[in-house]
This record gives sequence, structure tokens and C-alpha cells, in this order.
Amino acid sequence: MFEAIKRRCWRRKFRRNLARGCTGRQACRMHEAASVGIYYSYGDLQEWERLLSLLKESWSTGRQVHLLVYAPGPSAPPVPERFPFPVSVMGAEDLDFCQMPKTGKKARLAGFFSRGYDLFIDFSPRFHWVDAGVVSSVKAKMKVGKGDPWGTLANDLILSPREGASYVEAFAESVKTYLSVFK
Repeated sequence: MFEAIKRRCWRRKFRRNLARGCTGRQACRMHEAASVGIYYSYGDLQEWERLLSLLKESWSTGRQVHLLVYAPGPSAPPVPERFPFPVSVMGAEDLDFCQMPKTGKKARLAGFFSRGYDLFIDFSPRFHWVDAGVVSSVKAKMKVGKGDPWGTLANDLILSPREGASYVEAFAESVKTYLSVFK
């Protein structure tokens, strides 16, 4: 019974976020994006390390990059001490009753959600209700993510990376390929 109430509440908040227009729906090339927000749902240590090394190598030059990681379990992902840009870890305490991120002024992650981004990328490999909630809550000119039941409504560009050894690397390759095409 509570699950049905939670889902109904989640859908209402999701639709409200979309109606508020948290996206600018503007095409943005990769090299034109001055501020980039990146979201990742932590699940696998190897993929997490690949994401960190990929971001450190190719995304940290000339951009303001902010990384938000959702850690669904009790263990938080290891964040290196010296990293070129801020990394925020979101846990269960940062979600409300409906599994939507708390974005109010007093929320711990309010800085991430109040900032506007030129480009927002969802690197999460699997669908989770929290992923779609985060994407709908972020203010960005263009949002890129995966195609799932709710991501198709929240994202401006939906990518499906080719099958390979690493989802993160394949998705990053798809992002670079498709975002270089826009004028």
C-alpha cells in the first residue's frame, strides 16, 4: 500500500519538475559547455574508478565540472582526496519519502541542484527511480542520459551505448560522438 502511495507521489513531483521547465532544451556541443553536471549511481567499484579516471583525463580542462554520486547502499564510493572538481555523495538521507532528492535551501545537496548547467549527463547504467528524479530536478540547458520508462521524458538526448567491456567508457564515447554533431 505504501509503495503505491510513494509511486503516485513520485509521479506528481516528477511531472511538476518537468512542468517547471528545469531544462532549456538547447543543443550544446561538448566543447561549448562551460559548466557540466554529471550524475552516476554507484554500484560497481571498477566502473566508478573508470568514470573517475575518464573525467580526470578528458573533462577537467577549462570546464566547471560537478559530480553527483548516488550510493544506494551503506557503503559510499571512495572519493580521491585530490580531485580536479567537486564530488558530492547522495545517500538515503538526501531523499524524501517518495525517493526524490531533497532540493530545498536547507538540503545538504542544495548547491548541486540550485546551480544551472550547460550540459548534464546521467552516466547511470541501470534504471532507478532516483536517477529519473535527479535528472528532472537539475537545471540544465541540455540533458543527456539513457532511455528508460521515465528518462525519455526528462532527457533531451537519449543514448544507448554499444555493448562493450565498460558501460562508462562506451557511454562517454557515445556522448562525445553525438554532441560533436550539433551546430
